[in-house]
Amino acid sequence: MGTVEVRELSVRTRPGALRRMDLAIGSGQTVLVMGDASGSTLLRTVAGLVAPALGSVRVDGEDLTGRAAADVAAYGVRIVTAGWRAFGGLTVRENVLVGARGHADVADDVLALVPLAPGALAGALDEAGERQLAVAVALARRPRVVLVDGLRGGSPAGLHAAGLRGVTSVVAERASFAGRTVVVPDGVDPAAYDRVLAVRNGVLREWQRPAPVADAY
Repeated sequence: MGTVEVRELSVRTRPGALRRMDLAIGSGQTVLVMGDASGSTLLRTVAGLVAPALGSVRVDGEDLTGRAAADVAAYGVRIVTAGWRAFGGLTVRENVLVGARGHADVADDVLALVPLAPGALAGALDEAGERQLAVAVALARRPRVVLVDGLRGGSPAGLHAAGLRGVTSVVAERASFAGRTVVVPDGVDPAAYDRVLAVRNGVLREWQRPAPVADAY
């Protein structure tokens, strides 16, 4: 569950155009996409928010190319964007319960992954905390795939390094539980992910991790 296959995918939007991109992601992988705005375009296209000019998108073998975002979400592909906002008057746990459609056991399993106080008011969270809560709510819906866009938030300076690192740890180190596939553009620590992809000017390449010094001799 959670395989993603992109074939010959082209998107003409600017910035962030995609040029005949091919990509295959296995179930349960955490994937970091580094580079320019093309990474965000890729996620938004998989989620149905952007229509491709050419190519196809499949999740678990199902062709989702050109489907409306609501249909893609109903199939189990959830995207977290910078514009997501919590119910500020509810607690962290109550927000996650909304995502879990009232299933307390699902909500509690997800909350065990997130370094947030369940009883804290969502409206009192800082920007990093709200991003963590957004990921938790998405996971509570028990999706096939979670796409996390806009980690750096809406402020001009984005999240400070410590806050962004906290969000990344939730996504990469814990959020892939139960075979969920998680894809993130623009993270902090590439070593925390199963795979790292580099994208520039719409072209995607597998990023080669630097070899440890001890292995270089």
